[in-house]
Amino acid sequence: MTHHRTKRPDYLPARLHFDIGGFIAECHEVHLQDGHLRYRRAPGAYAWSSETLCNPDEKQWEEFWRAVDTAGAWDWARQYVNPGVCDGTQWSLNMKHKGRSVRSEGSNAYPGGAEMDCDLPAAGSFAQFLHALRLLCGGKITS
Repeated sequence: MTHHRTKRPDYLPARLHFDIGGFIAECHEVHLQDGHLRYRRAPGAYAWSSETLCNPDEKQWEEFWRAVDTAGAWDWARQYVNPGVCDGTQWSLNMKHKGRSVRSEGSNAYPGGAEMDCDLPAAGSFAQFLHALRLLCGGKITS
């Protein structure tokens, strides 16, 4: 008996994991597992809720990839750190799609924001990416 694996649709990433939050801040995590986009949140101290499945369609994924390109996320640096803040907000992104990949993380600093800006940017590259991910997950991610 021959087993045929179902081919992953082109619009799905090979890898997607994003998280943002902090010990005393609300935390959010989005990751792709078994072809499904999964979301969970924690009100603080990483007390995670159960996972929610997000079911974006092909059009939503295509809009997300356009936004990722526009935000320049594929070119983000490996790390963004504000050494003047010990706690606060940490984030990480690990994403691969159609031969492109990015691994980036930050601690109170963000791509497209001011070098020493510890506040989550309202505009710029990181804000564009976060907005696109929020849309992909049906508006679940807030900060």
